[in-house]
Amino acid sequence: MTALVPAARVALLTRLRRFLRSPRVVTAEVLALAALGALMTVVPQATDREATQQFQRGWPALAAAVRALELDRVVHSWVFLALVSLAAASLLNVLVELWRRALREYREPLCEASFRSTPWRRVVQRPAGAPLPGFHSSGRLGVFGTPLFHVGLLAVVLAGLGRALFASEAVVELTEGETLDPAAPQWVVESHGPLAPAFAWPGPLGLERVESQHYPSGDLQALRAQVATGGQSVPMAINAPFDLGARRLYLLAAHGPAALLRLSDGHQAQATLLPLRHAGEVFEGTALAGALVVRLRGRLGEGGRMPQALEVRALREGALLFVGTLAPGQAVPLPAGGSVELADVRTWATFQGSVDLSQYLAYLGFALMVVGGLLMFAVVKVDTAVVPSGEGVLVALKASRFTPAYQDQFERLLRSVMG
Repeated sequence: MTALVPAARVALLTRLRRFLRSPRVVTAEVLALAALGALMTVVPQATDREATQQFQRGWPALAAAVRALELDRVVHSWVFLALVSLAAASLLNVLVELWRRALREYREPLCEASFRSTPWRRVVQRPAGAPLPGFHSSGRLGVFGTPLFHVGLLAVVLAGLGRALFASEAVVELTEGETLDPAAPQWVVESHGPLAPAFAWPGPLGLERVESQHYPSGDLQALRAQVATGGQSVPMAINAPFDLGARRLYLLAAHGPAALLRLSDGHQAQATLLPLRHAGEVFEGTALAGALVVRLRGRLGEGGRMPQALEVRALREGALLFVGTLAPGQAVPLPAGGSVELADVRTWATFQGSVDLSQYLAYLGFALMVVGGLLMFAVVKVDTAVVPSGEGVLVALKASRFTPAYQDQFERLLRSVMG
């Protein structure tokens, strides 16, 4: 009975390895990961706040189902984690076989039997006094191209697994002149792996200035920002992140005007910083002060400049009190008391912070894949034999890949032997 336990364990491991090597399983893994990748491009992810809000407004029931299934956080979902784990196990299983074969081919001593299957093989008469070079092998490092490529692929998969488990990211909106307190929970959209803490930026983060350029059609051409953090003023742009220790800060494309309002309904006064959201060709927002409702609208100026004045509608209990345009510094008194003052128009921008150390493993994986690919296609193991065989001389050439391409080299070798 005791002897049966190791045998059963070996049989179980053998079945598991066959399962992981199965072409159907590998194909299913690739298709499932591709489907999740496509899903991420279709379903707005939680860190894309503007797209998520539009999706929720247009498809509220579907958006609720997406949140329940964690499809708005695909990278940190348990489905993604399970698929990447299965892919890593399959790759590891394949790697063992690939390295065994590569080491065996690298160390294999050449003999006449090594050339039985090559089409470039002839037995010729031995020229009198001609030297016989014997066996020769070149490009042996090429046998490590395939396993090295798969090591890189495994590193990329493990990086994905590490991101799913340990990475964290969050989004915050800042307005020019605003400084984010690290102790305040202002990162409005936060996502992290099950083994990662919530994202936090180490120190104050302030937005000093935002500049945007637009095409004549109105589409965004370039967006730049100047932020203050870590005791320095840092220029940023889209696709030009800023690193502070293990944390990385990105500037996203979502931006717009923000109105600094001073509102009074006749009983109480308050100052409000209101970001205006993109709605078609305009930016809109609504501010409340007691019973007073103020709706703002602005349009981009020439070249995508932020609006210099805003359309204002003030209402109290459904009654329209004011309709007009206010420029920064202008105020308007309201009937029955109260006032609306547009103190300033600034620009808000969206930033995404992340902690993801797995990216370095991913970079290493891509580098190994490039090196492995170069070895696979640029370095080919070629074995040659010029040795006695019976009453003649065996002239043979065997290439590990691209065998038909070596016909000319074989013919040159044959001519050199026959003189």
